[in-house]
Amino acid sequence: MNIISIVSGFPGSSHNAYILKQSGLYADFQTGQMPHGWLLGDAGYPCSRWLMTPIPRPRSRAECAFNEAHVRARSVLEGICVLKSCFRCLDKSGGSLMYSPTKVAQIVVACAVLHNVANRHGLPVFVAEDRDDPFHPIRPVQSADDRGNRVRREIVNNYFA
Repeated sequence: MNIISIVSGFPGSSHNAYILKQSGLYADFQTGQMPHGWLLGDAGYPCSRWLMTPIPRPRSRAECAFNEAHVRARSVLEGICVLKSCFRCLDKSGGSLMYSPTKVAQIVVACAVLHNVANRHGLPVFVAEDRDDPFHPIRPVQSADDRGNRVRREIVNNYFA
């Protein structure tokens, strides 16, 4: 998996959903400039017509199957977890980067580039097992877009029922 877009320069305490909202990717999806498809986010993101999140309390087999497929697909896409595992300077367990915010943002981008170079040359990637629970993030967000819930319901009914 290569990293094709990165937004750096936010403090580590910034919520992922907030950072997404500040990105060009968010604007492109909101204005319909992206092709058909969805982004996958954990329960810390609001569900929208283009950002699918797990169903908080699945009540049917189809909803459980949707959540299981969602987790499997997201596990492939956890680029930041891969970066934090490979470059421990990016993870709080490795200490903190004692540089200016601008320099730290440059280090994050450099780690992403190095990750892609390693990927291109087939070097193995170590991924730590200490990942967050996708169904119970630290700060869950309630769905902010009713259209997102309708789209998610259609996906469950069309593909998992």
